[in-house]
Amino acid sequence: MTDEFDDMISADMAEVERRILDLMVAVDHINQELRPLEKAKKQSHEEIKQYMGLSNLTTLRDAETGVTAKVQFRAGTPTYDVMSCVATEEGQQALIKAANAGMVRIDNTMLTAFRSNSGSGWADLINKYKMPGTGTEAVTITKEDN
Repeated sequence: MTDEFDDMISADMAEVERRILDLMVAVDHINQELRPLEKAKKQSHEEIKQYMGLSNLTTLRDAETGVTAKVQFRAGTPTYDVMSCVATEEGQQALIKAANAGMVRIDNTMLTAFRSNSGSGWADLINKYKMPGTGTEAVTITKEDN
């Protein structure tokens, strides 16, 4: 009886795997179809944005189709002037308290570049405390060139 059960489970798993492989092929096909469309969309967006900027327009509407383009200002993530902050004793203490609360982050790209260019001792010291990032998982689907 165990052999029959194992065969049934193996058949179910094979069916599931076949479905997953079919999905992978479908995603690859969709990626191939979307790639030129995404490129054209990006180029079109940029051209529209440039035209609207040169024309000082915030809204442009095609009366015939009702299609509207709007320029939306999006404030980026703010940065903080740490150099000015630590210019005072009060600022230094505030930054230390923020660091102790886990609120201060060092940009790895900048620290790595700084260390390679100047070899500063304090940058080397900070680098000793590098911790792994949280990371994420991603599934990429590609097709081999034949």
